[in-house]
Amino acid sequence: MSISLVGGTILTPLEQLTEHTLIIKGDDISAVVPDHLLEETDTQRIDASGLWVTPGLIDIHTHGADGHDTMDATPEAMDGLAEFLTRHGVTSYLPTTITASRQKIQSAINNIESLIPGAKGARIAGIHLEGPYLNPAHRGAQTEAFIRKADPEEYLAWIEHKLVKLMTVAPEIDGVMELIDAGQRHGLEFAVGHSGATYDVMQAAADRGLRQATHTFNGMLGIHHRRPGTAGSVLTDDRIYAQVIADGVHLHPAIIQLIIKAKGINKTILISDSMRATGLEDGEYDLGGQLVRVERSIARIPSGSLAGSTLTLDAAIRNTMDFTSLPFKDVLPMATSVPAEAMGWNGQVGVLKPGAIADVVCFDADIVPRLVFVAGELIYEETIIMKSFFEEYLDGVIGLLQKIRDEEGPVVNEAAKILADAIVNGKRIFGFGCTHSSLPIQDLVYRAGGLMLINPIYGPGIGSLEVQPATITSAMERLPGFADVILDNTPIEEGDVLILVSVSGRNAVPIEMAQSAKNRGITVIGVTSREYTENVDMNSQMWCSIIKPPRVMQFLRRMICLKSFPLHLASPAMPCYMHLFLRPSRNVSLEVSHLQSTLLQMSTVAKSGTKSYGMSMAIAFSTCDDACDA
Repeated sequence: MSISLVGGTILTPLEQLTEHTLIIKGDDISAVVPDHLLEETDTQRIDASGLWVTPGLIDIHTHGADGHDTMDATPEAMDGLAEFLTRHGVTSYLPTTITASRQKIQSAINNIESLIPGAKGARIAGIHLEGPYLNPAHRGAQTEAFIRKADPEEYLAWIEHKLVKLMTVAPEIDGVMELIDAGQRHGLEFAVGHSGATYDVMQAAADRGLRQATHTFNGMLGIHHRRPGTAGSVLTDDRIYAQVIADGVHLHPAIIQLIIKAKGINKTILISDSMRATGLEDGEYDLGGQLVRVERSIARIPSGSLAGSTLTLDAAIRNTMDFTSLPFKDVLPMATSVPAEAMGWNGQVGVLKPGAIADVVCFDADIVPRLVFVAGELIYEETIIMKSFFEEYLDGVIGLLQKIRDEEGPVVNEAAKILADAIVNGKRIFGFGCTHSSLPIQDLVYRAGGLMLINPIYGPGIGSLEVQPATITSAMERLPGFADVILDNTPIEEGDVLILVSVSGRNAVPIEMAQSAKNRGITVIGVTSREYTENVDMNSQMWCSIIKPPRVMQFLRRMICLKSFPLHLASPAMPCYMHLFLRPSRNVSLEVSHLQSTLLQMSTVAKSGTKSYGMSMAIAFSTCDDACDA
């Protein structure tokens, strides 16, 4: 049976197609046809409406992620890395080694070779050897003790290996030019990196077949107006593809713009250069036997040199769009068709056309992977949740709740069970708070580890705070049926969870919201001060539980705001509620400066006309360090 992706916008990526259907049969793409020519066949139809349908991403430089590293040389490490990459839209990749002993590099190669037949997730398309023939003066986080001259007794076994596809070398090091000559006879690609090669040496290396630059500008001789150096040669030689780490740390956004303008989209490759800490919390990690400290998602060795990145390739696309103002369709080739062309895979992967391998990703409007197919098999769907992981996670949460339980009693346990069940069963979690009571929820969002803003409210009348919160509340209370109007304009459904906050306990708005939500089969958790319990009939079962801030914020942050469970903030058709829901199976990172800028723009009052019931909602984000501290 074939698979038909219908209703989406297809980026091949060489052209953009609407009202077309992509058909997958077996491992390959069988057709891309206009909808009006589509014949009904025995096919599984998948509705891709509102999604971008693109080739799978290709990462030709990644050391590891999610606690795993290529140099671990274990099946578990490679399985974990492949699964993580798939969640971020990567369907083909080159696991990348680091400068190490001959034995350790060979162990990593042997491990990858043994896994290929039964590999799951993103496809291993070969191996990238970064080093060991590098320039110690530009070593970065490469271990100096293992940097060495090119030795044919060592490298011949590597370049003759069918899986070694790319080597990063320093052309000025003894024996490297001969290595390039030998590698060319076996179809091996070479990239300059960790190099101090002069312009003339670079030209000679390119003449011999060097065609790429590893993490351009990083770990190489820079540009001087009288000495172009390594970087100058990369920018001016049309034969060379420039790899770019677009995390805003390795390169200033203006330099990323410069590279793309100099090389063009068709000679620029986005890479992650991700290391073990990618997708995890800040802390101490290992890279090639070296201690790496990750702070604010930036990885460095003790000397201060950057040690790879914590970037994912989908985030690199989003960042490049932000840094350059280029649209998605222009940035996408740099992570699909361009790396495929640079590696000699053009026509097989990185494109959507009949006969190509069916590596396909469906991105939402925020360039977040929703569906990922590898060789025609649906490997990742955003709503898929691994229950065993949640069970393990919840065991840890129990310990964190011990301090809160003594004061809050069984209601916290009840709320924990409700939220846990919602997460495990794929239900969404929403939050509503009127005026000042919205701040705890918004503070929760602000502090979430990994956060994405969807459809922020920009519209007429947004400006400085002109309406007092009490006026807004009073206006809402006078609108009959306002709670139903709000719920009608949100995607909340029966079985979802609604967290209602009323700090004062004297606002009628959340009470009506609770009643309306309960009538729709929505589970409600009430968050209020102690005195609110005196005003609510607990026997009415309007609330499933009542717990008070700020301890509830400690609980919710621990329960929800884990980097693996990023919160998302969205606005419905009407600017009168704050919507939080979980997308548990991926991590999203956002530059703090960009986040703060976005939040600042949203810290306003949205004023609507009478046709939308005249409702307004104060949207402000608390950034106080002492607010609701865990």
